[in-house]
Amino acid sequence: MMAPPSSPTFAQALPSRTIPLPVDLRVFLSIITRPDFYERRAHLRLAYSLQPRPVRAVVDVRFVFCNLDKEEDRVLVAMEIIVHADIVVLNCTENMNDGKTYEYFSTIPRMFADEPYDYVGKTDDDAYYRLAALADTLRNKPRDNLYHGMLIPCRMLNFFNATQGLKPSKMYDVDRLKSNLYHV
Repeated sequence: MMAPPSSPTFAQALPSRTIPLPVDLRVFLSIITRPDFYERRAHLRLAYSLQPRPVRAVVDVRFVFCNLDKEEDRVLVAMEIIVHADIVVLNCTENMNDGKTYEYFSTIPRMFADEPYDYVGKTDDDAYYRLAALADTLRNKPRDNLYHGMLIPCRMLNFFNATQGLKPSKMYDVDRLKSNLYHV
């Protein structure tokens, strides 16, 4: 039997005993993907929504890709943006090694200049982060001159064989990004 609409639910009847902890870390993590990977984004949204929230940290996860070339993508991605508000479209041509990373790291600090992110990072759509662990790892790191990611000595190894199964990611502090942008 359902409770009448006027009576409080079980959760509403319990007194709130938790005091929110102050946020001491803000991270912007992008997932680099392609516009036509709708199903992959849906799976990742579900997976990230099921994770426990980081303590004392905000980790904003967004999908990032270059300009939309196809009419179908423009319509479907626009609907995704309306529903989820988690997509950033860069002003670049989709490419593997021709400036997409630079465009990303130069756009994000300007795009979110009013939001105090401590770190900006990127990863691929076939990788998965444990956000609470990421926040705990970054919390006590320096907030300037930090590169947090995987480095492979390519001169010693065949790069393509060395990275199979490994997903490199990049995480930079926002101050370093801002200072480097204006000195390029």
